[in-house]
Amino acid sequence: GACLGRIVGQASYDMVTAMSWRNDWVDPGLFAFIGAGAFFGGVSRLTISLTVIMLELTGSLTHLLPLMTAVMTAKWIADLFTHPLYHALLEVKCIPFLDSKPVLDKLDLFTVRHVMASPVVTVCVKEAVKNIIA
Repeated sequence: GACLGRIVGQASYDMVTAMSWRNDWVDPGLFAFIGAGAFFGGVSRLTISLTVIMLELTGSLTHLLPLMTAVMTAKWIADLFTHPLYHALLEVKCIPFLDSKPVLDKLDLFTVRHVMASPVVTVCVKEAVKNIIA
């Protein structure tokens, strides 16, 4: 990400200089910084936390808008094509990924009357283990 950003920044600087325009606003290092943030944002899908961490590196809020725009654009484009890196790592390690919708969709058919016992059993705040087990 940083290498591609630096290449774009250097090409922009060379193009602006060749056209005899003011080139004080073109900083190839800033392009590299934004490219690195966009690349990591696209891979990891971290947005706000990544932007805050990257801004902590510079200590300046002047780069907030271009960095946030690049990170969010990279995240949206990556979401169109594939799932996040961390989901892929879960699949590689065979760790089940929970769906956003609950599997138990028939709980609304039950009322408390179906699951409660009579007489009601209570436990005191301070209870001995032998009374609970018995």
